[in-house]
Amino acid sequence: MPTVLDILKKSTDYLAQRGSPTSRLDAEVLLAAALGKSRVALYLAFETVLSEDELSRSRAAIRRRAAGEPVAYITGEKEFYSRRFKVGPGVLVPRPETEHLIDALVSHYRLTPPHPGLRILDLGTGSGVLAVTAALAFPHSTVTALELSPDALVWAQENTRLHGCETRITCRQGDMSQPEVLASLGQYDVVLANPPYLTEADFTAASRELTEFEPKLALVAAEAGCFFYRVLFDALPGLLAPGGVFIAE
Repeated sequence: MPTVLDILKKSTDYLAQRGSPTSRLDAEVLLAAALGKSRVALYLAFETVLSEDELSRSRAAIRRRAAGEPVAYITGEKEFYSRRFKVGPGVLVPRPETEHLIDALVSHYRLTPPHPGLRILDLGTGSGVLAVTAALAFPHSTVTALELSPDALVWAQENTRLHGCETRITCRQGDMSQPEVLASLGQYDVVLANPPYLTEADFTAASRELTEFEPKLALVAAEAGCFFYRVLFDALPGLLAPGGVFIAE
């Protein structure tokens, strides 16, 4: 029977041959998840022989990745701001660059301390990573998380429960492209947004991982990718309370 190291090497080579630019990392993450271990623990178990069941789970995960499926969908989770969030088909996989929105928010209020009960709006919440992370950064805040996709909203609601924020985060289904929806939301001290901003050409030229698995609804916007920014800029006077801030990717 093969050892952990045997499977790791074979999986890395297999994924590299099928175009994964991060084949070693992918193999480590997927093998660790299949074995119920951390990546650090995986390195301490290189000589461990896999059981038939472990081998079967590992191979199934590697085959899914070789077909282009995002690693986060296979493991069912993604790290964001050093926390684990549940993700899967129907919701955009959180990106590291989106963490900069939280950095900007925290930095702003480090200089300008918030009043108790900071009101935060997260537009296009997806898996809820911004809503949850903002709520945890400001423990006395309340958050409204707006999302059009019913599938994505399920993940957002699950993540609010996972991180114990469900009493302070209200998940609402709604279309942020509609001015009347935005006008109905009220006013906030903070408006966060990571709207779709790819063009059709951008999306078509993207990797199979993006075009075949992640929701196009969360990625592509009209008007050369600027549609949602125009709508949001028009709505900001009604959304922001006096002294409020708008932070967008």
